[in-house]
Amino acid sequence: MAEKYIDLHDEIADSIHWDATVADTLKWLDEHPDRAPARTITASEFDEAVESCVTEDATVPPHTFAARLGVVCVPDPEPTNAEKLADYVRQIGRTAMSAEECGKWLDEQGVKAPGGDDESDADV
Repeated sequence: MAEKYIDLHDEIADSIHWDATVADTLKWLDEHPDRAPARTITASEFDEAVESCVTEDATVPPHTFAARLGVVCVPDPEPTNAEKLADYVRQIGRTAMSAEECGKWLDEQGVKAPGGDDESDADV
């Protein structure tokens, strides 16, 4: 099984005519389902999808359940710096921190001010 559809390029190209249409390519994929990559969803999408059908009595872990269904459960993508900062701002908005407390908390989270002190320059 291929990891990505593009990995099938050469195999499909060898099997269909050079002026093949999208329909010809889809037909090839239908005829060779064992070659197509498995469908993937993120871990959080999967957790949300099975939350309503997995009971407390379930003995099969959700990711094993996914594997048995033939679904590959991939890790959630790492959040971008902007997404992390937006989350921090939301957290700060829910508190009554002073500016100094807010600055200290952001520093503890690893947020660096533009042009601010850099740990790599500390020894210079």
